[in-house]
Amino acid sequence: MKNIIKKLLREAIDTSELYNINESATKKEVIDFILDFNYLLSLNLAMVKNQAKDEKSKLALIQMQQKFKTPVINGKTFFELADERITPRKDLFNPKFLSAYLTQIRNYLVYVKEHINRFVVDGIYKTGWLDRISKLEATYKNIIGTNLQENTQRIRHIMRLNNNKNYEQQPIVFVGTAGSGKSTTAKALSKKLGIPYIDVDERQGSIEYENLCKNKPGVEFEITRTPDGRNYGKTNHIYKRCVISKLLEKYGNSKVILDIGAGTQESSDILENLPNLFVFGLPSTPEEDAPYIQFLKQSRVDRAKKMGQPELEKDTKDEHIQLSIDSIREFYKGKQNINPFYEDGKRKTTQELVDEVIFKLT
Repeated sequence: MKNIIKKLLREAIDTSELYNINESATKKEVIDFILDFNYLLSLNLAMVKNQAKDEKSKLALIQMQQKFKTPVINGKTFFELADERITPRKDLFNPKFLSAYLTQIRNYLVYVKEHINRFVVDGIYKTGWLDRISKLEATYKNIIGTNLQENTQRIRHIMRLNNNKNYEQQPIVFVGTAGSGKSTTAKALSKKLGIPYIDVDERQGSIEYENLCKNKPGVEFEITRTPDGRNYGKTNHIYKRCVISKLLEKYGNSKVILDIGAGTQESSDILENLPNLFVFGLPSTPEEDAPYIQFLKQSRVDRAKKMGQPELEKDTKDEHIQLSIDSIREFYKGKQNINPFYEDGKRKTTQELVDEVIFKLT
C-alpha cells in the first residue's frame, strides 16, 4: 500500500496536486473512508431536504442530492465506484484511478459542507451532518496528509514547480465590472498565496508603459500625474490593449496576479487562452442583473467618496453598467465566473471569494 500511495505523487489524473502522503495508510483505511463517504451521501443525507430553511433552500438541497447521482469518473457515480461488483478492488487501487477518486471525494465534501451550512436549519440534524463531515475530513487528513483547508499551502507549492504544466508558471488574471469587489479580492488572494499583485490600471498611468506604447498606431491617451503618486486621465482601448500585451510579455510565465479591471472586451482575444482567467462579478443569469446593477452603483459611489472624488460617479447610468455586463458576458462566455453573491442573495465575504478562487485553481 505504501508504494501505491507514493505513486499518487507522480501519477495523478487531471490534477497537478501534490499530496504529503501518510505512508502508514492501509487499504482498509482507504476503503472504510470511501464507504463512510458513500454512507453519508446515500443514507445520512437522504432526507436532508426536510431540514431546509425555506423553499429556495429546499430546491438547492434537492439539486445537491441529484448531483450525487451524476457520473464522476469513467461514467460511474460514487455509489457505483464504491460497489465492488461494479468497480473491482484491483481497479480501485490503480494509482491513477485512486488519485482521481480521492480528489473527487475531497471536492464533494467541500460542496456538501457549504450547502449544509447555508441551507439547513440549525438543530441536531445539521450538527450531526457537519460532525460526520468533520470526521471524514479528519480521516482524509490521515490518509492524504493534508486538511481540506490547506489548499492555499498546496497551491503555493504547486506554483513553484519547474515544469510546463498548466497554470503552474502562469499568472492568475481577474477581469470584470468595476465596483464588484474584484480588486479587493485580488489583493487578498495575493497576500494569501504570497505572490505579487499587479494593478493594470496603475500600470496604464505609469511612465514606463506610456513610453512603451505611445508610438503604437492608433494609441490615444491623456494622463495627469499628481505629486502623491496618483494618476488619472483618458486612454483609448488601443492603448489599454498595448499595456495588457506588454504585461503579458513580461509576466506571462510568472506567478503573479493581474488585476486587469473593466473595459477589456476589445482585448479578450489575447486573454481567452489564459488558463487562470477569472471573470469577476457577473450575475449567474441576466434575470439577476437589475439588483446587481444597483449594488455596483452604490459600490462605485462609496469608492469615489473614499477617494475624496465623489464627482467621479455622479453621472453613472444604469444602462451604461448594463452595457458593460452584457459585453463582458458575451466576450468571456464559458470562462470561470466568480459571483460575489450566493444563490439566496447573501453577499460573499472577501475570504469566501478568495477560497472560491483557490478551490477552482486546484
